[in-house]
Amino acid sequence: MPDLLVVYETPDGSDFPVQWDDPEDADRTWNHDPMHSPRFIPPLGHELHTGPLMTGFAKGWSEAGIPTVANCKLFNYYSFTARAAPPPPPDFKPPSPETILERAAAGGLRRKAEILPEVKRRTEHYRSTDFASLTGAQLAAELRELQDGSVEQGRMHMLAIMPWNQATNLLVDTYTRMTGGSELDAVRQSRAMETWAS
Repeated sequence: MPDLLVVYETPDGSDFPVQWDDPEDADRTWNHDPMHSPRFIPPLGHELHTGPLMTGFAKGWSEAGIPTVANCKLFNYYSFTARAAPPPPPDFKPPSPETILERAAAGGLRRKAEILPEVKRRTEHYRSTDFASLTGAQLAAELRELQDGSVEQGRMHMLAIMPWNQATNLLVDTYTRMTGGSELDAVRQSRAMETWAS
């Protein structure tokens, strides 16, 4: 597929040429995630970890009820992701408040039952493996496992936090609807309740 040169205009009116290796990328909306990838990333690090992690995030979103497709690429040594959500089916119904709260409870159980044991297993593997003694074939297998593990890491991360995010959004929506306050007021109130509870 031939590449594509697009000349964009910056706020000050000067030209900003971009060479797209994949012409379809020019039509996508790309976002940089400074929380997960604040610094420049070597291409190999992006291929082994950051890119697969974002793929896992999309898998987790989809399993949590928010179908998502994510393209993650390295531009000028910084990671960017283009997310897209397919339109919901005609019979789609948003989850009820009861379902959201049930998912939040299940997310907490998933963290204890699935995520923590897996984190401990992988931590022990990297602490105890003598990588200098491995053959080339074994090291190549470790790199493939690192990629696959990064996808699974992103998936499990999203499955753990998405139910809580949805429950928090439910709290915010309820607060703003009942009090007429802002979303920021709702977050401040939830933080205050958290302080009182502790």
